[in-house]
Amino acid sequence: MNHRIFGIFVALCLVAAQPQASAANGVTYERNLEVFRNGKLIGTRQLRISQNGDSLEVINETKIAIEVLFITAFHRTELLREVWRNNRLVEFSSRVNENGDTFEVDVVRNNNGTLQVQGAAGTYNAPGTTLPATYWHRGIVDTDTLTHVMSGELQRVETSLVKKEVLMVNGRPVATTQYRMRGDERVDIWFDDKNVAVNVMYHTDGGDKIEFRTKSSPEIPGGLNLPE
Repeated sequence: MNHRIFGIFVALCLVAAQPQASAANGVTYERNLEVFRNGKLIGTRQLRISQNGDSLEVINETKIAIEVLFITAFHRTELLREVWRNNRLVEFSSRVNENGDTFEVDVVRNNNGTLQVQGAAGTYNAPGTTLPATYWHRGIVDTDTLTHVMSGELQRVETSLVKKEVLMVNGRPVATTQYRMRGDERVDIWFDDKNVAVNVMYHTDGGDKIEFRTKSSPEIPGGLNLPE
């Protein structure tokens, strides 16, 4: 291989090695969480946030499996996608598979500012301040209506500030603020100083505690226009 061809080959390899987000002048952030049921590890969640121009795409991907006597008694996968523009949710979709049954929800913002929701609960228009029950950012504490990610049902909630608390994440202290949501959902959420959830704890009707704990949390890069 002559020097000119070798130089072209190296240049092409370097271009191919660049992440897609950089090629599109975007910024991407990932946060990995572990899922626990009553203190026992049952799954994982990956939060991915991507900024491209004025659009913010947020994906929560969750995989859960509960084994009883070495047999998988329960499994669930979730793929939840949000698109934000100018600090407003403009699209949401969820694809949930629970024990082989599939549930789909789709939400789009109407021209009049309301949200059109389609799911197993039917098709209806929700208030423009409604958010999907994904709990990843602090803005969720300011709404009193949520969209259920499996059925699309409109849920009524009230949220209150609990306290400031330092949590240990991957061996380092993280300053958080805890909020408590009650109503159709019973959830406690701890947000960091960037208003992204560090821990989320669901209280089920059966008395179980399903907790999402951050396992790895790199610094959030500049350039991400996170919802307020």
